[in-house]
Amino acid sequence: MVSNDHLRAVAELEDSVSETGEARARRTRLFRWLTASQFEAIDFSSNTRRWFLREVDRLLAAPAAREALTAVLAANDAKSEKYLGDWLEDGAT
Repeated sequence: MVSNDHLRAVAELEDSVSETGEARARRTRLFRWLTASQFEAIDFSSNTRRWFLREVDRLLAAPAAREALTAVLAANDAKSEKYLGDWLEDGAT
């Protein structure tokens, strides 16, 4: 469900070419929602590994699942080259 919501929001951002105040406000709201949602997903994923260690270990036995989780967590790790925070922080100034 979350994936579908994200895909729809990204598609809407990409399709929006209008420069009216309403369109810009809508794009800003979608962008904020996407970044907040991404952060929440990363935070939940990080905590889930502690809360449900046995279940998560079983799920992560598949290499593709491990790779996907590693990629998502790297986006929130300031020491990672895949860290997304820098461009978000730069845009806020």
